[in-house]
Amino acid sequence: MRLHKMIKWLILLLATFMLLANCGTLGYYAHNIHGHFSMLAQQQPIDEIIGNPNTDALLKKRLQLSVRYLNFAQNQLLLTNHGSYHNYVALNKPYIKWNVIAAPELSIHPKLWCFMVIGCVSYRGYYDEKMALQFAEGLQQKGLETHISGAIAYSTLGWFDDPLLSSMMRWSDLRMAEFIFHELAHQKLFISGDQDFNEAFATMVAEYGIKRWSQMTEQSSAMQTFHNRKRKEQAFIKLALQTREKLADVYASDQEDSVKRAQKHLILDQLRTTYKKMLSRGEIFRYDDWFEHVNNAKLAALASYRRLVPAFFAILEHHGHDLRVFYQYVHDLGQKSKRERRNELERWLKNATHTALKH
Repeated sequence: MRLHKMIKWLILLLATFMLLANCGTLGYYAHNIHGHFSMLAQQQPIDEIIGNPNTDALLKKRLQLSVRYLNFAQNQLLLTNHGSYHNYVALNKPYIKWNVIAAPELSIHPKLWCFMVIGCVSYRGYYDEKMALQFAEGLQQKGLETHISGAIAYSTLGWFDDPLLSSMMRWSDLRMAEFIFHELAHQKLFISGDQDFNEAFATMVAEYGIKRWSQMTEQSSAMQTFHNRKRKEQAFIKLALQTREKLADVYASDQEDSVKRAQKHLILDQLRTTYKKMLSRGEIFRYDDWFEHVNNAKLAALASYRRLVPAFFAILEHHGHDLRVFYQYVHDLGQKSKRERRNELERWLKNATHTALKH
């Protein structure tokens, strides 16, 4: 880790502890600080691992590929890299963190938690799965619906040199590339307190990057497999977001809560029925557990990452796929107020003629 980044981070931590000295969230910050530094303590330089004759052949191949992805991201996608992904951490767990998302029984809007630097977000992340489960149980006791999502990776937005994680390499080569492009996109542009903007932007850049990579490397077979997976994912996303919109209409109505609950159950039952039909036709992946226990928190989490993605693709297409112009436009958009930014993205979304999948 670079010395100036360490100093900058320590100053931020000191300020945080001073602000939270009498606050109940102090323990949460301490947990995350400990978890992050414990993870960093395990990192090894990727070039040393590749050069070690005792390194597993498959791991060596994946790490070599990650270096190519990193160079591609910088040179072809024009993504900023503050020193990330030159080190590797082998985790002893499937995810680096577990994020807890919560929402009221009759609302599509998730509960927000506010932190320094990143602003307000719709999740609380834990390095320990048991702690995430305990926190979720506490929220459920307060009447909130919850969802726990395992995080493959996360970005420190340039505050640290983020390492490549073994959790990012459990999937296919293109999925690993997608994770790297996504996290680097956060370093390129991040608007404090606007999670939907940040995640949709990073998701769009990653998907566009995968297409560009596949075209340049002429990996038609791998791209076809990736495209087929994306097609089924897109069907799932479309179905879920349509359901979310139906629920939003119900929750916003002037009906009694008992009527809203009844309509909510009916809409979710219809969702499960549609899912089973699509599954029988091979149009969607098997998500039995997700659909069986679907709730407002799950729908909110999905919307944060996916709903605005077509708007960003529409902006890119409008500017002739010129990434420099696209990034400048999105950067300028990020300088506007959250309301102005959202209204503009909604206009792009309404007029979008292509979805992320079609690109």
